[in-house]
Amino acid sequence: MMNYSSAQNKKEFSFKYRDTYFPMVTNTEEFKAEYKNTPLDETWGLWGHNLPKWIPFYIQPNSSVYALIDSERNQEQFCFSSEELKEILIENIEKRKESYDYYMINPNDNALVCQCDKCKTAGNTKTDASPALFNLLAELAKDFPKQEFFTTAYISVKNPPKEKQPQNVGVFFSTIDYQEGKMYKELPEADELKTKINKWKEKVNEIFVWEYTLNYDNYLDFYPNLKVLQENLKFLKENGVTGIFINGSESYSAMQEVKAGSIAKLLIDVDSDLNEIISTEVEKRYPSSYSQLICDYYLSIQDDFAESKKSMGIYSGIQEATKKYIDVNRFNEFYTELEKASPLEDNFNTQALLLSATFLKLEQMRYLGVQPNGYATLEDFKITIQPEVNKLLKNLELLAEKTGIADYNEANDKISDYIHLWNKEIIQKDKTNYFIHQKLKASSQLDEAYSNIKILNNGTYGLLDYNTNWLICTVADLQVEMPNQEIYKEATHIKVGLLNAPKHQIYFPTEIIFKNNGQENKVTIEPSSEKEKKTIEIPVDFNKIDGDFSLTFIRPKNSNSKNAIACDEIIIN
Repeated sequence: MMNYSSAQNKKEFSFKYRDTYFPMVTNTEEFKAEYKNTPLDETWGLWGHNLPKWIPFYIQPNSSVYALIDSERNQEQFCFSSEELKEILIENIEKRKESYDYYMINPNDNALVCQCDKCKTAGNTKTDASPALFNLLAELAKDFPKQEFFTTAYISVKNPPKEKQPQNVGVFFSTIDYQEGKMYKELPEADELKTKINKWKEKVNEIFVWEYTLNYDNYLDFYPNLKVLQENLKFLKENGVTGIFINGSESYSAMQEVKAGSIAKLLIDVDSDLNEIISTEVEKRYPSSYSQLICDYYLSIQDDFAESKKSMGIYSGIQEATKKYIDVNRFNEFYTELEKASPLEDNFNTQALLLSATFLKLEQMRYLGVQPNGYATLEDFKITIQPEVNKLLKNLELLAEKTGIADYNEANDKISDYIHLWNKEIIQKDKTNYFIHQKLKASSQLDEAYSNIKILNNGTYGLLDYNTNWLICTVADLQVEMPNQEIYKEATHIKVGLLNAPKHQIYFPTEIIFKNNGQENKVTIEPSSEKEKKTIEIPVDFNKIDGDFSLTFIRPKNSNSKNAIACDEIIIN
């Protein structure tokens, strides 16, 4: 293994520690050599929340290695005042110190904090593990002066230690709370971010930052934040940050080879000409016959992203991308030209780019619904699917097979499932909806971020991603008032699409109540622990409806969660 601490001193780089984490691209020997990347698996003897891997199998559940919580040892967390834990750490570091310079010692990924007498004497509170943890890091730093020891400013370690730490103790600081797709210096919270970094800088010698460069809900989104990232790297460097870890993706993400190469060069010299870097990377990665097409489009969306005042977080849907940087007409022109050129090539990067663009085009059409450039047209309450949709779905399937790209986001959702859901939830859906674009209003309080009630009858459908085409309610039961229309007499049902996504605390409602003129019809919905979409049908004899009617969606009662419910399209047919 290469000793990176000594290697850093051979040249003055913008950052001492630099890891652009896109393993499909950055783990090759060629990339490491050309871009001076410091991959984590060759740099860190211990990384992330992997401390449990060092605990021997024979350690008993009641061992002092584990945190004391409510007077009992809890294997879900560690006691950082434990002499037994310290000996385990020393033994493992001794085995690795000739190969690895860096060691990350973190609490487990939860809010538990040890309350033993030693930890409380060190200064631990029920929410702050920093005192005991930094005492341990200081001791290890003294025992191993050539190694560097880090923890992360995260959950129970958000406060700097009270005492100045040894030179070889540092902290990893995540900027996840400031990810809006904007330059840090332009955020209202810019001074807050500076203050947090400087408070850590007063107590530790090294501050490394965990940075982000993708839309983790859609790896196939271009998320062109390189110009924003360059300015943010300058901001961090000016405020004393000495290392950067770029949180990329282990599976494929759109134009990852260009993004990885460009970022790696910025970490070497943050003041480099980014346009020149991107142009060089595109020319290197794509055939000359259409590399200029790709370069021109990629540079243009970098500008659009950087200049836009709209926010776009790192967990976003297609609507945020469209508002932030996607000009629909220009994207469609780019897609047409790329599609013409790419079938002639067997180049992985090109085919993967076309796959990303095809996925993005389908998402764009799903979001736009029956509007221009959407997936369908609408006439006399009848929806007609655009012929292009089936072609795009078929191309997506073929490109996924050809490239071997199976997942499209951090949650490892499958492209094959996405295609299946398109067919099941959109193409095979009811083609007649008498309720589309009819008047409706919410008589219950709506969430500030989900206040567009018209999403319930605009011809757009949600799939399993919560952030596209869903109306989400967390503050109250949802009640929708619906004026009666003469045309409804041709219908026999009301149908409603619902999402269950427990990871995001979104659940099926327990009941849907149809109300009209004092009469009620209740439909009970069984709870589910699965991530799934369900369509509920409510039989209605509209010939007996007297005046306006309403639907009430009852949120599940659970004090441990926000009890969100999500609805997409209401259909009357």
